[in-house]
Amino acid sequence: MLALALALIQSVVPMLGARWRDDTLMGVAGTTALAQFAFVAIAFAALTASYVASDFSVPMCSRIALGDAAHLQVHQRAEQRQMRTQSSIEPSWFPRCW
Repeated sequence: MLALALALIQSVVPMLGARWRDDTLMGVAGTTALAQFAFVAIAFAALTASYVASDFSVPMCSRIALGDAAHLQVHQRAEQRQMRTQSSIEPSWFPRCW
């Protein structure tokens, strides 16, 4: 949210400075760019750290955004496979080739 606010400031204030020929307002672009980079880097580091920890305190939408959708599909397929094997009439030692 802060990065969005900084992006709006970075896009509007320097344009107003160029229109009014104010060097101070045009100089805001550099500092807001650095601040925006810092906030995005901190947010990315926080999401990455929580993903690595995998302690389920991160909302599911964040995990999916970081690419955990494939992980969920693997678990769903494993559960489906387990349900199929439990409902089959074959003994548990019978080799499954498919």
